[in-house]
Amino acid sequence: MTLWGLLFVLVLTMISGARKLMTPGAWEKKGATHQLVDEDKTKKLQERKDQLAKLKDALWRYADANAGKFPPSASEPSIAVGVWLVPYPTEARYLYVPGVRGNDKMPLAFEPELFGAERLVLCVDGEIRTMASDEIAKALPAEKR
Repeated sequence: MTLWGLLFVLVLTMISGARKLMTPGAWEKKGATHQLVDEDKTKKLQERKDQLAKLKDALWRYADANAGKFPPSASEPSIAVGVWLVPYPTEARYLYVPGVRGNDKMPLAFEPELFGAERLVLCVDGEIRTMASDEIAKALPAEKR
């Protein structure tokens, strides 16, 4: 009986491993097991990244036209209001840190906390990262916190 039990465990493990190999990206690790990725959650995350990339493009175009300087505020009229809005019907805006210089990993714009503790952040180096709220606060200059 024990041998049959071990055989069934082995076969089921092989089946789950093959399933994971045949559908890459569809599974995420949750503790000791894997679960299907929530496609709606993945789609929304991609929408959030795309909208932040649009803001990045607008900020970089502004900087190119203004000797490498970013806008003095988020209400700069030469940047469309629509790129400042997060991609949900809340009318929330990205938080902007004007006048940042120096550290390339410093946040330039980031999502409000309505997305939870893990938020998307556009850094001065142009990279879009996921950071926790406390990491964002630590990365900001003291006068901007």
